[in-house]
Amino acid sequence: SSSNDENSMKLENNNLTREKPVAVARLRSSIDFDDTWVLDSMRCILKKENMDEACDGGSEFTEALSVAVDALLLHHLQSGTTVPFQGAIRTKSTLFSSKILEERGFEPVEELAKDMATHYSAYEPCMAKYAERSISTVSKSPGARDRALQIISLLGRLDPDAEHAASSDRSAESSGGSSDADNDGSGDDNDNDPWAAMKQFI
Repeated sequence: SSSNDENSMKLENNNLTREKPVAVARLRSSIDFDDTWVLDSMRCILKKENMDEACDGGSEFTEALSVAVDALLLHHLQSGTTVPFQGAIRTKSTLFSSKILEERGFEPVEELAKDMATHYSAYEPCMAKYAERSISTVSKSPGARDRALQIISLLGRLDPDAEHAASSDRSAESSGGSSDADNDGSGDDNDNDPWAAMKQFI
């Protein structure tokens, strides 16, 4: 009987090990730009064509990928990096993923760079989009609204002046210039009101 229990537990553990995630994405360091990360490998085993208005984004496919993207953004903002968020994350999107990214404030690039990215993280648009997702019916699940609130809180801790300065520095770098941005870590000041910067969006 005890051996049967052990065999049953082993079988259950093996089944758990073999389970595959519904959706995955990856955030890695860029090999083309300093202090930059690449959001890639966005994949989902669900069918794109199966629409469901009850799901966040209008389909299970979109909702699953959205969870992966939100989780990576949350992880990046929680990592304690002093690199400004503006332009720090770049990605080469598809027809489906571009909608997910733009609904979260990612902006299309003005011109293609050597990494062939199509979108980049934009501080103010991301603040606006996640603020919208946290207070409207756009996010159709409590989990999505909770992630939006966490992301807004972390974005609100960043220094707006540093983010605005990073915008021009990133533009120069992606177009072939050099960036001398001074990342002084001022965005990590826990005394700042994390909600102050988002009040203009709600």
